[in-house]
Amino acid sequence: MISFYDVVVDFTGVHGIHLVEIIKKNIGKMGYYIYISSASVYMFGDAELGSEGKWSEIPLNSPETASEEALRLQARYGKELVVAEGKLSAENFLLSIHEKHKFPLTILRLPDVIGEFDNRGRHLGIQSSLVRDIPLGNSLGDKKFSLVYSQDVIKAINKCIKEKPQGQILNIAGDEVFTLQEYASMVASELNVKNVNFDKKKQSLLPSTKVGPIDNYKAKSILGWMPTPATEWLPKVVEWNKIPQNMQYTASILQQQLQDSEKNSEK
Repeated sequence: MISFYDVVVDFTGVHGIHLVEIIKKNIGKMGYYIYISSASVYMFGDAELGSEGKWSEIPLNSPETASEEALRLQARYGKELVVAEGKLSAENFLLSIHEKHKFPLTILRLPDVIGEFDNRGRHLGIQSSLVRDIPLGNSLGDKKFSLVYSQDVIKAINKCIKEKPQGQILNIAGDEVFTLQEYASMVASELNVKNVNFDKKKQSLLPSTKVGPIDNYKAKSILGWMPTPATEWLPKVVEWNKIPQNMQYTASILQQQLQDSEKNSEK
């Protein structure tokens, strides 16, 4: 029976209430805890973006004190609000435990993650639409957003394990800022596709995290972490998604997620 964990990386805790029991039972039994949060928490931030039009790691109101703002945003953001509220409540709980008990904690806030073995299919949806000459949904227009390459998330986690920046919240994102038009054009170039068409009435596949770009300066300065340029990782992702077996891998995961969602809605 394991009585001590050197490192815990938590991708699955969506809400503070999911973490209370396990954290309190294991205080003193974890050498280091990395919580994977979402850039969606910036829905509860100030109205203006931070420096250079990007969100920096500013203090955020808890969902309880931001409830009126949450209601105002819900019509615009829909289900993303559930993720934002849950992740922020988890962040606030973990930070309080860190302050009271010196709990060894780092929080990483991520935008949309793009890479091989994609479990959300957003890039695949764009790539497949371009190949089949199907107009891409672009309900968000010229909204700018950040992305992060999946391998860079792994690098950031490894850097955290080495440096252990206690009590820190770090944005983990690429240096580039995209609009959907810009991202789709880059994918089209890799595919040698000339026509990139959009339909503003269709839902955008990207971004799902709609708060805008996030600033990665703090992660780079504290961790010595550097994201991979999109010009290097995007060709790898495009090539991976050209292989039929890989496309089927992503499609099968999305189908399972749909089935699980339908089962949960029936309960």
